[in-house]
Amino acid sequence: MADEIKDDTKTVVDDGKNLDGKDQGTPVEKTDKEKAAELTAEGKATSEVKAESEKSENRIQEILDKHGYDSIEDLEEGVGTLKELKTLIGDKDAKQLLEDSEYLAKVKEYWKQQEETQKLQDESLEETAQRLKEERDALEKKLKDRDSLDAKKEAEKEEKKQAEKLIKSFNSTVLAEIDSISELPKEYKPFLREFLGVDNPANEIDLGVKSEIKSMAKDGIKKFQTLEQLIIRRYLDGKISMPKITPTEDAPVKSEKKPQNLKEARTALFDSFGVKQ
Repeated sequence: MADEIKDDTKTVVDDGKNLDGKDQGTPVEKTDKEKAAELTAEGKATSEVKAESEKSENRIQEILDKHGYDSIEDLEEGVGTLKELKTLIGDKDAKQLLEDSEYLAKVKEYWKQQEETQKLQDESLEETAQRLKEERDALEKKLKDRDSLDAKKEAEKEEKKQAEKLIKSFNSTVLAEIDSISELPKEYKPFLREFLGVDNPANEIDLGVKSEIKSMAKDGIKKFQTLEQLIIRRYLDGKISMPKITPTEDAPVKSEKKPQNLKEARTALFDSFGVKQ
């Protein structure tokens, strides 16, 4: 009779839970419809992120066009100039400052005319002619220097813009070549990109600051050592093989001995390239 008693507390229902509602821990297989719904939701989320990104880019471009800026860098420079101006003005009323400036300009013009009148009274015709010539020459030189400075700034701005385009083109070309090598392990790509000049710290540091040079060199050495360990590990895992070196007539042919540990593998790798440790 006791054998016929059934323990219903352990009976599992279709939703993967006991009758008491506790989770059995067994995952419920999702239906094709549920999986499709998840994929649709994921695709929708990706599409929304892309749309939001495009919207932000368009908004930024609208702001640049509205205020006459060619790039984000130009906008940052303009904002910096406005901040400097705000620092100089402080809490003063901008309209009042403009009115005061105009009044001061009128006062200066008045006294300039008075000074000119006094000079004409004290000078001879020859002295006046000579003075006016010198003032004209000085003004012409000032205007020429200003135009030259403006032209230089514009040339530097254009040169910077062209340099940025060249760097962007260089980076994209190098990255495309690296990505085109399907058999290249992804772990190697960061080292290869930097080695070929993409985002290389050596291009950014101040060559006149030794501390920056030392820091860059130490960081580069660490990265090289990491790459070295990656290559050794890939060799030990059988993902790469030792390079085949054709022996010379005078050199005896050595039978290849498989390294038994990391130290032997490293030694064999250096020997294959003729590097003494």
